[in-house]
Amino acid sequence: MLGLARALPPEYRTTFLSFSESGRCRALLSEVRRHRFEGVELKHNFPWFRRAANEVATQLRRLRADVLCCSGYKPDVIGWLAARRAGVPVVSVSHGWTGVTLRVRLYEALDRWVLRWMNAVVCVSEAQAAKVRAAGAPEDRIHVIRNAVALGSGEISDLHFRSELRALFASPPSRIVGAAGRLSPEKGL
Repeated sequence: MLGLARALPPEYRTTFLSFSESGRCRALLSEVRRHRFEGVELKHNFPWFRRAANEVATQLRRLRADVLCCSGYKPDVIGWLAARRAGVPVVSVSHGWTGVTLRVRLYEALDRWVLRWMNAVVCVSEAQAAKVRAAGAPEDRIHVIRNAVALGSGEISDLHFRSELRALFASPPSRIVGAAGRLSPEKGL
């Protein structure tokens, strides 16, 4: 998924670009549009990354985008190339690498290489930031978003919400543990 914003004083407008993935993006883009954002299904994709980059660059120029935000190896590689062509800053959100197949490992190696030239890389953890640093991204371009959950507090502050959550279980548990993320080994869940 690629997201780009352009300034429309006094507000900002966001447009979402998504690779088609044989039409699997349409439900997401429908939701994007329901929330009154523009959603564009891209025609080109890997392995035709030059065509895809040209298509994204065309969108960047059409929208007079101020910044391109990418998330994932495919958007990072295609987005970086497109942003360079359109003269737009590019930001990557780095979640991690799975290395699930040889092909994915190859694309993820390309992603690590491209991160060096991003205008900024936003990492979802300090552990991911260490991997991005090791990949050669400049320190001054790496930013970490800290965990949104207050670790160690041990309590859900909204007692009404806690009651609703406990009611979901046949036998109310004494402890409830919440986690958000993809269920894959690198997440450590």
